[in-house]
Amino acid sequence: MAEAVSYDRFGEYGGVAGRYRSFGDGAFLVTLEQLEQRVHELERQVAELRGELRSLRPLRNVGETFGMFAGDSEFDELVRLGREYRDQINDEDC
Repeated sequence: MAEAVSYDRFGEYGGVAGRYRSFGDGAFLVTLEQLEQRVHELERQVAELRGELRSLRPLRNVGETFGMFAGDSEFDELVRLGREYRDQINDEDC
């Protein structure tokens, strides 16, 4: 293990606020309680992401994609920005 430098750092590391001993290689010592808090938070985030994935289902065919963004203002904005970018690139090429 790397030798500890002579200063402590205050602040946030991995979402947990506290005091940490810094090592020359960028590693930090944390208390067991802080580590448990961080693991708990990561487990919560993973469970949340898994829940989002469960609601997604694979498409059976390409036809299912037709109209899936109908009435979606964010998608319309994406299309507008893409068109604006392509027009700008085409104008620069001329």
